[in-house]
Amino acid sequence: MLFWKKAAGSIRGAFRFAGTGLTLRRKWRLALPGPILSVGGVLIRNVFIKYYTDLIGLSPQYVGWVYII
Repeated sequence: MLFWKKAAGSIRGAFRFAGTGLTLRRKWRLALPGPILSVGGVLIRNVFIKYYTDLIGLSPQYVGWVYII
């Protein structure tokens, strides 16, 4: 019985809202890498599309096939 009381106390302590929590700076540092990484991939793909169509002269239809493959 003592084990269950101890386990319940530690579980209650884990979900208690009485703590210092994260600072605003820490929240920003945790949240920012995700959107920046996703935007980076989009920018690189757009540069490749521009390269294939304008510099190499490939039709946009074929560039689409390259991305599908």
